[in-house]
Amino acid sequence: MKASKKFKTKFLGILSLTILGTMLTSVSSVSAGSGATADASMNQTGGYLQGGVVVFAGYDFVPGPIRAYFELYRNGTFLGSKQDESNNYYLDKSAAALISDKTHSQSGLYTMTWSGRIGGYYWNGSDWTDAGETSYYLN
Repeated sequence: MKASKKFKTKFLGILSLTILGTMLTSVSSVSAGSGATADASMNQTGGYLQGGVVVFAGYDFVPGPIRAYFELYRNGTFLGSKQDESNNYYLDKSAAALISDKTHSQSGLYTMTWSGRIGGYYWNGSDWTDAGETSYYLN
């Protein structure tokens, strides 16, 4: 009889620890990457096109690279690309690829295809990516 009670107690203890461990793992996976953003924008300042893409890693520890990239087109013609990678993930938690000042002033429809990538979160090792396209008509 005592052996059966000890077995049940051990079994319930192990089961409780397993459930608790699973709950803790789930919580840290969900919180990994909290606050990660990619902001892509274009606007006109002083007759020139300004903008770019900024990727922010959020509030969790990131051991991998943070990258921002875009390609710029005017009326369907490729104008160039730019990329940035953060090299100090502990202090600088963002990367910014920006359109050069006073480079693009011809009128037309500017289209920027962009992407952002965060190399991996400490808690679950997952990468974070985002991509898109934004347009702006410069007079």
